[in-house]
Amino acid sequence: MEERFFNPARPDEIVKEIFHDNLEIMNEFSKHFSKELLDFAEAFSVAYKKYLELNHLLKSTENKQKAYVRGITFLLLDNLLTSVKLFIMGFKIPSGNLMRQAIESVALATLCSLKDNITIRINKKKTKDIHFYTSFISHKSEAKSFNALKYIEFNYQKLGINEAAVEALKKSRTFYHQYSHPGELSMAATISFENQGKSFIGGSFDNGKMSQYKKELEHRINFCKILPNIIDGLLFRIMELS
Repeated sequence: MEERFFNPARPDEIVKEIFHDNLEIMNEFSKHFSKELLDFAEAFSVAYKKYLELNHLLKSTENKQKAYVRGITFLLLDNLLTSVKLFIMGFKIPSGNLMRQAIESVALATLCSLKDNITIRINKKKTKDIHFYTSFISHKSEAKSFNALKYIEFNYQKLGINEAAVEALKKSRTFYHQYSHPGELSMAATISFENQGKSFIGGSFDNGKMSQYKKELEHRINFCKILPNIIDGLLFRIMELS
């Protein structure tokens, strides 16, 4: 890859970098991971077509709860696609952060689609029943989106959700949570594994991270593949709403 260099100590070069398209980085991803990117596109297309079923059913709804489910589902898809766009532009940290949001949106959409209450744990000895959607739109502290997956785990039997699916979501969220805070993983994104002592700013493609890139793309592909079943579950639950 023909690399470009800019001086971050010069304001004019910073402005040029902000508007740079990172095409040379995207070309590297295209050259090495064209199959994975096509697989993602095909899996995403299937998931989006399933979303269109949800959208068609709810496009004229006056039920705010149903509209919320549709909105969160669309946000999930937008976060997922944008995550891949940022990834192939070399922005691994924000890409990972958006993947965390996409994963949490699965749990959030599920909880907001429920007619009945769920049980949440207040402390080790005390639980409480809440209607999640009502609490969520009322901005109650007990119904924050970052707790959604924890609540799904606590109620998975009542909700009829496969325990293995919950564990897979938890594992993924734990991994991508690392991109939401400064730490070793996010620092590694700025350091070259191929050339010792080299650091990246403003996006990168590093030949020393090929196996990591492949795993990240495969994860997004696999995530896409489970979305049609998730959206089917949302379709089933919203039919029970008045």
